[in-house]
Amino acid sequence: MKEGKCPRVVLVSRPKEIDDWVVNTLVSEHRCMQSRTIKACNYKFIAAKIVKQIESNPTIPVNALQEDLIQKFEMNMSRMKVHREKELVQKHVFGDFHKQYAILRDYGLELMERNPGTNVKIDCYSEPNLNSDTRTFRRIYICLGALKEGFKANLRDFIGLDETFMKGPYPGQILTDVSVDSNNGIYPLAYAFLENETTNSWTWFFEQLGDDLELHANSNFTFLSDGQKGIIPVIAKLFPQAEHRFYLRHIYENMKMRWKYKELKDLVWACATATTVRNFEKALEELMKFKAEAHDRLIQIPPAQWARSHFSGRAHTNILLNNLCDVMNGKIQGSRDKPIIYCLEYIREYLMKRICNVQREIDRCHRPLTPTAASLLIK
Repeated sequence: MKEGKCPRVVLVSRPKEIDDWVVNTLVSEHRCMQSRTIKACNYKFIAAKIVKQIESNPTIPVNALQEDLIQKFEMNMSRMKVHREKELVQKHVFGDFHKQYAILRDYGLELMERNPGTNVKIDCYSEPNLNSDTRTFRRIYICLGALKEGFKANLRDFIGLDETFMKGPYPGQILTDVSVDSNNGIYPLAYAFLENETTNSWTWFFEQLGDDLELHANSNFTFLSDGQKGIIPVIAKLFPQAEHRFYLRHIYENMKMRWKYKELKDLVWACATATTVRNFEKALEELMKFKAEAHDRLIQIPPAQWARSHFSGRAHTNILLNNLCDVMNGKIQGSRDKPIIYCLEYIREYLMKRICNVQREIDRCHRPLTPTAASLLIK
């Protein structure tokens, strides 16, 4: 018996004078199995065995795949070989990072055709050669029509902004816009992929958002952000009448880097949550007594951007933290290391599922008020 270059393992014969088989030659060393273990264990074989695991669990570690293959098939394979094959399988399952940019425009057109009212804007770098058939992608903005109409119907004039970094081979950031619905829950509104946080990218983004929400220079809107240097002048320029708040957590984290006192958090929180100017001033005095330098650092930020006692009240919400955006970023965590179209589809599918889940809860409610509003009224 031969298999490839494997020598004859067993040679048997059956003489006429006897009824049994006679072993003439026996080679106990079955070298073809060793060759299969070392050489025939090619990439295609590994891919066929791990494709289902990656589809069900895209974040499975390479070490876990390697150990599973060794236990099931008794194969001696390197970690690098499994790593390379995992990357090839991910391209097959989720798409190629490079090729998906070439069909991004078609994806945007299909999204707008299938979802009435949806706005998709793609911005590219300027091409010095006007005769070139290709452009280099820079950023994309998407606002689903259903979410846009729902926001215009009866939601508060309030938007929280936050971003999270991509983990793939192409750098960038996913920006999410989250508002507050009638039940004080998160209401995702729009999302974008930006190359970085610059004045130019923020200006482009807010121009698209302003067109969708019909915001003008005199709009009495409220934005909540982490206070990045690039976003502050853009909001002040495009929406001079808007109220711009900062996440209290970012303010405290910056102070915590210098003053690591447990009491500092409680004192800063007391200043921010005071509902009257008198109570706000008392809380500031307590902070002054505890740490004068921390007090001087905090008052450099205008109270209207972080203290409830100085809020205008036009947004009808006293949110100080970025919990709403953190929830949204947590839901799209699985898309950060995927190709761009897969990432955008991951976010869109989550938003559509959320719309259905919220509508299901609305259908169960027979009161004139939302569950949260009813519980607050009872208290």
